[in-house]
Amino acid sequence: MRKLWLHAIRKENFTPSTTRVICEKHFTPEDYEPISRKNLPIEGF
Repeated sequence: MRKLWLHAIRKENFTPSTTRVICEKHFTPEDYEPISRKNLPIEGF
């Protein structure tokens, strides 16, 4: 995922720190994989 992100932002000589996060602006819906809801917390708890 990190390599895809670095390619998507197209910044030369950029090394992200460990506190950087991926922004959804750099990806399309096709870039995401569905996840199982069974591992997510129940809303309201």
